[in-house]
Amino acid sequence: MYYQQGKRIVKLTINRYVILGTQTEVIMEHLDEQITWNVALFDKMNTSDRLSDSDGKFDIFEQINAYWAFLPANIQTSIFECYKKIKDIFNNVWDMNELTKQLYVAIAEIYEYHELANLRHWVDFHSNIILPDRIPDSFESSRETPGTRERTYLKDDYRWLVTVSLALRVMIPVWGEYISLTKKETGTVFKEYYAFKLLAYTNLAKSEPMERLRIYVEHSLPADKSKSAAILGGISSEDFPIWILALVVVRKLTVGDIRGVIPNTSLIANIFKFIGGKVKGHDSSFIGIVKDKIIEGQSQDSENNLSKLEGYKIKQEIPAGDIAIIGYYLQDTDALALKICPTIDLDLVRASVASVMELETQQIWAPQTTLTQWVLKTAIPPRGLLYVNKFLSLKAMGVAQALLWHNKHYDLAALVSAIEFNNENEMSLDGSDSRARITKDQIEQLEIWYPYSRKPTGKQRVVKRVNPAVESIDSVATQFSEHEWRLTLPSRLIQQLTGNENNRRFIIPYDIKIKLASLVIALASKTFLN
Repeated sequence: MYYQQGKRIVKLTINRYVILGTQTEVIMEHLDEQITWNVALFDKMNTSDRLSDSDGKFDIFEQINAYWAFLPANIQTSIFECYKKIKDIFNNVWDMNELTKQLYVAIAEIYEYHELANLRHWVDFHSNIILPDRIPDSFESSRETPGTRERTYLKDDYRWLVTVSLALRVMIPVWGEYISLTKKETGTVFKEYYAFKLLAYTNLAKSEPMERLRIYVEHSLPADKSKSAAILGGISSEDFPIWILALVVVRKLTVGDIRGVIPNTSLIANIFKFIGGKVKGHDSSFIGIVKDKIIEGQSQDSENNLSKLEGYKIKQEIPAGDIAIIGYYLQDTDALALKICPTIDLDLVRASVASVMELETQQIWAPQTTLTQWVLKTAIPPRGLLYVNKFLSLKAMGVAQALLWHNKHYDLAALVSAIEFNNENEMSLDGSDSRARITKDQIEQLEIWYPYSRKPTGKQRVVKRVNPAVESIDSVATQFSEHEWRLTLPSRLIQQLTGNENNRRFIIPYDIKIKLASLVIALASKTFLN
């Protein structure tokens, strides 16, 4: 069925009133209700098609908002309820597998209100979208105009492509939140791939226009291009086109300009250019440039040829034996704590390890891992902590928390195991730049313990060297200040820290950099345990 013109009661907009330098936000409005979505990482990876266009010339949500306004009020309300359900899933489900399962169902439901046939009807008869020039009506191949039908979008194909792009606008808030929450688990290379898979149960994923795009992508990949880096990075040669398709959909098609008002450009031209650049430089997305290994005397046509993976020697950053040893030491937290500090109270260690297990279904943030590495470095190689499973990582954090508390670094002990939370009802006005700087005396001590400063790159006339310890302290302080925190400390420690064992909200101290500097100096001077 096709809908009659309605009244706009639901829409998406970019929040242009956030504090400079904070995350990009998308606001969904429905009558007097609002939902705020974090799309900072999604916006960041679409740098050529930024959501938050400062000049205001291109409103990424103009067409999807216009389509929603075309729907009856009850349908718009149902769409908003779908988004509320998805937001609740993000707020309450922390396990990635369970999160993905629930999102599959919720996203399929929202697309029941976005049938491609209805969207195409609106594009053709009610939108202000213009078909770009140079899109052919029919396909004719000749020597003068080489090409294949699979790599040629005709006018009808292109209108369906625009329709798919319009339908994908629905996913911008969802993908923004999903990529932000799962970036640590999915990794940089695969974040678009896993985001794209969220469409698996939708009518959009199974549609003919999406299949047409898949065929286009597959036939646009050069047959002679080596995929060694991708294969060694974990993608089979069969899945490589799907990985490219996911990049095309998430990075280009979702945010592409479908208005058709800019001469000599089109969605498909931008996609073709993107595919070419991505295939040409895909090595950098995985493990770097890979050169084929030629084994003398081995026939390339032999039935006994090595597989692609067997043909290369993989250089491990940390030997598997070392990782196993690290895991063994982390199993016995009492022994680990006593190795670093023989006088520590083991009851404190056990209570700390138990309390840290609350993070088992939560995200561990980079500054927390860094603090743990600093504290345990005399017993555990810092880089080794990056290669153990989450359960062992939590044990390490529990020991680090106990050691920090034992040595009276109370605020840092609280932060190393805190849980990040978003308070949408409040706006934080204190940026990390407004916090107290490292004192002059501390900088002088850091210069003694870390004398080898890094020379900055660039062509500055006055070269100011950066002390690596100061740089690391500033980075960790900034990372902690980007979030609000809820404490997981044992209740008796909460009582000692805040005076109220029920008050688990923690505000980043004004002098966080000074506290971090004190810790670094104590660790470097070996006075941490004195």
